[in-house]
Amino acid sequence: MNKKGFGVIAMIVVVLIVLGAVWYFKPSLVPSSETYCTKNGTNSKLALSEAKSIAAANSECANLSATNENWCDEERGLWRLGLNVSDVEMCFGAECLINVETKQTEILWMCGGLLPAA
Repeated sequence: MNKKGFGVIAMIVVVLIVLGAVWYFKPSLVPSSETYCTKNGTNSKLALSEAKSIAAANSECANLSATNENWCDEERGLWRLGLNVSDVEMCFGAECLINVETKQTEILWMCGGLLPAA
């Protein structure tokens, strides 16, 4: 092998070692499949997986089964996780709200209908 071929191979090995070191020490450079919710105007963010864990640990949110309807309200900084309320009379929906800054939870009930006459 001539010196030029050896130099090219050595350069490729060095580049691969550098890329491996960057990947190992800076995992944030590797794209993540995690979905985050942020609050506009802040650096606050919360991963969907963490929001689901917080909701599961909250007794009020955990009492209802979750749906696959999840979305981020960036204006208010809230993960909105859909909840199944088919067995709750006069309610057509509910969401478990998780604040991305405080990680506090609350349920938003969506109920309607008229009360029966007394």
